[in-house]
Amino acid sequence: MERGGDGGSARSAHLAAFRLGWLFSLSIACGPGSVQLRQRPPKLLDFIVVPTPPPVVPVEIVPPQPRKDAAWLDGQWAWGGDRWQWERGGWVIPPEGSSLSVWVYSYQTDGRVRFWPATWINAEGQPMEAPPILAGAQGRFEPR
Repeated sequence: MERGGDGGSARSAHLAAFRLGWLFSLSIACGPGSVQLRQRPPKLLDFIVVPTPPPVVPVEIVPPQPRKDAAWLDGQWAWGGDRWQWERGGWVIPPEGSSLSVWVYSYQTDGRVRFWPATWINAEGQPMEAPPILAGAQGRFEPR
């Protein structure tokens, strides 16, 4: 598995695609009255090269918001070293000052796939453990 680090014009093309995906993710809202997660783009070089893009995102059924201070965290694909694994979404209480870099993937000019996993960032700008899910999404989560 390769880690980030090539340069040149490929970097600018990937950065443009990455920014577009990040801006799209910011435009998605959970609905009226819900707490919004503070999001930030992942670091440009914090990607891994994976053999295939993730499968289609499964439909998740969002349970009722368990607390007024809970924010909805969409489910996400994670690379498990040899296959994609679905991590279901759920309601979480975002830690004070934290933000989330959502998962993103893009294609390199040679056709390989770059994947930036979702990462929670604490108030000091360091990666942190994800907060526990209070009420998880329901649905079918196996890739087809």
